[in-house]
Amino acid sequence: AYQQAKDKAGQIVSNEVVNVNTNWEYFFTNLSKYIDYREPSPMKYHYRVVELGVLKERGELSGVEPDPQNLDHIKPLDGYYPEYSVDSSGNVNILNKKTGSITINKKDENNAPLKGVEFTLYTDDKRTVAKDLNGQEIKAKTNDQGQIFFKNIPSGTEKNPNTYYLKETKTVGGHVLLKDPIKVVLPYKYQKGDIVNGQPVSEDGVTWKLTFTIINDKAFDLPASGTGGITKYLVIGVALAVTAGVTLGLRQTQVRNNKRRRRKHSR
Repeated sequence: AYQQAKDKAGQIVSNEVVNVNTNWEYFFTNLSKYIDYREPSPMKYHYRVVELGVLKERGELSGVEPDPQNLDHIKPLDGYYPEYSVDSSGNVNILNKKTGSITINKKDENNAPLKGVEFTLYTDDKRTVAKDLNGQEIKAKTNDQGQIFFKNIPSGTEKNPNTYYLKETKTVGGHVLLKDPIKVVLPYKYQKGDIVNGQPVSEDGVTWKLTFTIINDKAFDLPASGTGGITKYLVIGVALAVTAGVTLGLRQTQVRNNKRRRRKHSR
């Protein structure tokens, strides 16, 4: 298990705040390489840089000066999750990616909300259930308002988005399951003229927030050869650039050296 790291003098390595003034960089120094270098086969320390979050404002702390050493003074970087990588020089790079969200509105043929319909988000056609940033499987049933809110979904970048498949896995009596899964791309790029929130957008853009409205006819209203459909509305999410400083912490451990839109059906 990881614990707060100590330097060669045995002092706790302080959490540090990086921001635009530090060029978003910090160098942890004076760290021990071995637990006891005098041993014939000394054990190495293994260090890990961890992004803890952002410092709270004084107003959030009743006027107390925020202290990066006090974990109660640090809050999560809302709407983002860190992705870590190590370059050839051993530097730890942290890329904060935006999280995605999906809202589902499930309705019947009379445009009334349908409660108790289950949806599951998959990562691929092999039906691997996707997990959110807390490690929880992304699946739920619609509430009294016929809604589901999936949040903290790992998303890619505009250049390399993550692809998911949203599938209706259980329905309520008298209704037919959505036949095909809905392909979901996070983030989602839209173009001028696309319909967003029922209105054409005037310029190109990108969003990490998607809303799907799925309307099901009753089973006996559908022809035997009917297939399901969907109407997709996109809710535009505007994300502000992060201006608060990010707090970094260092940890160490010991290691051995070595549907649907209502669809018209032909009868």
